[in-house]
Amino acid sequence: VEKIEEYAKEVEELFNQGKPYLEKDILFHAEIARATGNQVTTNLMPVIQSGISLFIDVTDYSIANKTIVTHREVLEDMTQREQVKQ
Repeated sequence: VEKIEEYAKEVEELFNQGKPYLEKDILFHAEIARATGNQVTTNLMPVIQSGISLFIDVTDYSIANKTIVTHREVLEDMTQREQVKQ
């Protein structure tokens, strides 16, 4: 969860600075896939990466703010699940 949080923060910082964040966004999603331990999800990452890139291009970053909010929600949920496991 720590690595996912790190990538989420980096995406948000880059967005707030008006800098490209695609690379960190892809890493965020890749780390989630890895954390699931699900090989199918991991194998789908190239498709997901293409989708992220296309999504950003098509929306012209216009809904990037929603991306940040969604990342926070995912991270919060993962953190809560991690705490329940402990």
